[in-house]
Amino acid sequence: MIAWPDIQAVLLDLDGTLFRGDVVLPGALALLEQLRQAQIPFLYWTNNSTRTPVQVVDHLRKLGFDAQVRDVYTSSLATADALADVLPGASTVFALGEEGLFDALRMRGFRVVTNADQEDEVAAVVVGLDRTVTYARFAQAMRYLLNPDTLFYATNLDRALPHGDHFMPGAGAVVSFLETCTGRKPVAVGKPQAAFVLAACDRLAVLPRNTLIIGDNAETDVAAAKRAGAVAVWVTTGVSHVRAEQGTMTISALTDLLPIPRSQK
Repeated sequence: MIAWPDIQAVLLDLDGTLFRGDVVLPGALALLEQLRQAQIPFLYWTNNSTRTPVQVVDHLRKLGFDAQVRDVYTSSLATADALADVLPGASTVFALGEEGLFDALRMRGFRVVTNADQEDEVAAVVVGLDRTVTYARFAQAMRYLLNPDTLFYATNLDRALPHGDHFMPGAGAVVSFLETCTGRKPVAVGKPQAAFVLAACDRLAVLPRNTLIIGDNAETDVAAAKRAGAVAVWVTTGVSHVRAEQGTMTISALTDLLPIPRSQK
């Protein structure tokens, strides 16, 4: 059972946890409503680097969630935050990714280069899921990364992502191409890295030990929680076939977490 009096914030995975495709999973809407009633802050916390917070909110609202942009924290946002800690704000970065990554980097003041025919000097190569990546853009990223002074960051290393009843290559597949041709390993920011948990906790001004992470993927959601010292709940409503390690709280639906006591504060 969850010791709700000790929980000061919740990080919520999205696809496979709150919904699957366009289907809201049992207990998801009630969980969000009861968290608000208990005055427990939460973040929609996702490795999906392709969507902007506005796009995430639009999708959630279409499913019936009362979502706000301030409550969204993506791996793209966390990656931009991490880069801002090590680079000047006006630095030029080459990005392989989609709108969610480009938007997050620009919000942090970076100049974003995406075209393969540009020859700018760049401070970093940043990689997320890119479903329209070309060989020419891979080659440009490789050229930048052969300079050892160029930083190499990845939003996440997901091998695959669910798409309906099957899987598609994830951001990790894009990263692997560059790892192979450059011999370099990126700084990965998203799940299962503890850094993604810590950055989210900083946003909510809470400690990891007082933070509950709810997700359907034992390799990313649960692993990130354990690395950071947060409380983990594995919900088996997703498509992952990898089981959480023994001792992890496991539920078959979000309804198993309800009701949440209202007298939290």
